[in-house]
Amino acid sequence: MPTTPEEEAAAKARQEVTGAIANTSSANMGSLIDAAKSSLEKREKNKADKEARAAEAGKKEGQPSG
Repeated sequence: MPTTPEEEAAAKARQEVTGAIANTSSANMGSLIDAAKSSLEKREKNKADKEARAAEAGKKEGQPSG
């Protein structure tokens, strides 16, 4: 059972997605799956980019300036 507002929002979002999947036609299911895959790939790429920027910033902090 969700205890924080973030957990409650995530639980509600999951319920809405589950409902949307249950009520979608098979013709639209392919589009739904493609959108989900694309979203996941984008999140993974953004996470990797963010980690790379953080690592680069860490390297710059360790270098003597000028």
